[in-house]
Amino acid sequence: MAQISVSELTFCYEGSFKDVFTDVSFTIDTDWKLGLIGRNGKGKTTFLNLLLGKYEYRGEIQTTASFDYFPYTVPDSHMEQDTMAVLEYLKPDCELWKVCREMNQLALDTELLYRRYGTLSHGERTKVMLALLFSEEENFLLIDEPTNHLDMDARRVVRDYLRKKKGFILVSHDRMLLDACVDHILALNREDITVEKGNFSSWWAVSYTHLTLPTIA
Repeated sequence: MAQISVSELTFCYEGSFKDVFTDVSFTIDTDWKLGLIGRNGKGKTTFLNLLLGKYEYRGEIQTTASFDYFPYTVPDSHMEQDTMAVLEYLKPDCELWKVCREMNQLALDTELLYRRYGTLSHGERTKVMLALLFSEEENFLLIDEPTNHLDMDARRVVRDYLRKKKGFILVSHDRMLLDACVDHILALNREDITVEKGNFSSWWAVSYTHLTLPTIA
């Protein structure tokens, strides 16, 4: 287990007059199943990119952890290649038997590895890429909206799969997914960032117990 320590983090996009983050500090553990939540535009994907070292910032992010990010970007030029070749392009050192092990957990036929990647459905692509992501066990995983464009059956499979995993940050607007799969919440609030133990529903209950429904006359 490692920790990720964020200290006095400040970040602003070039040309913007408003900080995305201003002097925020918190610590998280890399064996957590962490849900990252916040309003649209609040900085969820930006924070993942800061962990990946894509932007310069003020303050400190200290960790010995290595990161991997979902979704992977597959160039259009690779859509006609078989899926196995796409996986090897994305992660040349991937071990095929580990990918197959994860595909089995996702109820996915390993025959898909020999089909052209462009013929796979959205659900099949998502599950194959999650299998690739989790095939390397040493990384702390940054998972951004994994159930986008999936039908209910595919969402259920992904939810059941992630429920058994740990060591990730999960960004999602799917509250059922967050409730099933996370044990801590990193909340990007209006004025600060907080870390709470629990899932989305427990965080919501604690954070908004002061709110009451309007009375209907």
